Amino acid sequence: MTIASLLEASGYHTYLSGKWHLGSDPHQRPYSRGFKQTHALMESGADNWEHKTYIPIYEDATWTENGEPIRRPSGVYSSSYLVDKMISFIDSELGDGAPFFAYLPFQAVHIPVQAPRNTPHPMTRPTSPDGTRFARLAMKPPWIWVWSRKALPAEK
Repeated sequence: MTIASLLEASGYHTYLSGKWHLGSDPHQRPYSRGFKQTHALMESGADNWEHKTYIPIYEDATWTENGEPIRRPSGVYSSSYLVDKMISFIDSELGDGAPFFAYLPFQAVHIPVQAPRNTPHPMTRPTSPDGTRFARLAMKPPWIWVWSRKALPAEK
């Protein structure tokens, strides 16, 4: 039993777009675990720009949609691709007024570290208006913001 299966039984639309890595046998796939619209990467990760594996233990990057094998397009960053898929799932049933549960596990949170092409320097340290400092860690989208509650001295 999963939260998706419980919510689906309660009238929710259930969507997954992203990394699954919780089993690839048919009965373990997200489509069999309560997610009624799915777009899933079955392995632990893959290239963020192309349909290919990122480590040699996998023969291929196994993407599925609603349980069926697919090939993801090249040239689109994985996080943008997964968000667009999720939006299309939500939009497809938006008019019926039913609530939805959307699970969006990004696959770009670990190796291979491949940031979007327009990403600035990997670490920036701007000062916020209240004088605290924060860092944007651009190497592991989704973006992680690290805040310091104590104001740091200005950089020289």
